[in-house]
Amino acid sequence: MACLCAQFVLLGFKFNDEEAAKVNEAKKMQKWNLGLQDSDDEAEAEEKAMEEINQQLDRAFEGKPHIKKAVPVVSGEQIKGDQKEKLNLATSIAAKINQKIIAGTNNMDPTQQAASQIIKGGTVTALTGLGLAKQLAEKIHGKIGYEAPVEETKEEEKPAENEQRYEDEVEINDFPQTARWKVTSKVRKGKVSEAAITVRGTFFPPGKEPKEGERKIYLYIEGPSERSIHLAKIEVKRVVKEEMIRLGSFRGPQSSGRYKVL
Repeated sequence: MACLCAQFVLLGFKFNDEEAAKVNEAKKMQKWNLGLQDSDDEAEAEEKAMEEINQQLDRAFEGKPHIKKAVPVVSGEQIKGDQKEKLNLATSIAAKINQKIIAGTNNMDPTQQAASQIIKGGTVTALTGLGLAKQLAEKIHGKIGYEAPVEETKEEEKPAENEQRYEDEVEINDFPQTARWKVTSKVRKGKVSEAAITVRGTFFPPGKEPKEGERKIYLYIEGPSERSIHLAKIEVKRVVKEEMIRLGSFRGPQSSGRYKVL
């Protein structure tokens, strides 16, 4: 009899560890489907599911906040400097026109006479109606892009010096649908831990990849500090985890890869 058993072993009829694990998994699935699972099986399945969920969420939220690139801002002084150059150009053009006008004022038509009066600083009395004198001046300014300065009624608000903003992204496209709904619903209610969260991108079903210029659904998180980003991600992660656990509790033990989270 011993020889016969040994022969079976030599012939490869003995299960190896991998085959034995598959058989045990199949037995557990059968027990679960029949409602015959015991407490040990349930505990093991829950522990395995929790470990899987935690690993997937850790991969999805592993990114770190980074300083947002500042958008170049043109200061008020720079704008005023540009307008000053245009004003000087307008003055130069007016001077050239004035030189031509001096040579033959008597031969001018009413429009030219009005322009002459404006350049000399006088008033126009011969023209009436829609204020042609003002229109002539505006035409000159319009051609060179000059804008007359506007009196400020209040002090200009200046941004805080050296103010930094932080940003991060979390892709949620491959989360379960209800988890995405819960996250987007929470985001729409306002800021999370002083961070502003925006839903961007387009949903792509499994097997379909975005084209150039497209992105899967993701959360864009922006805040005044790294801590605000970190706390916002913790809260979003909590919402997703709770929903994934809730979904798993109704499904029983499943094969690995139940949720694909990138």
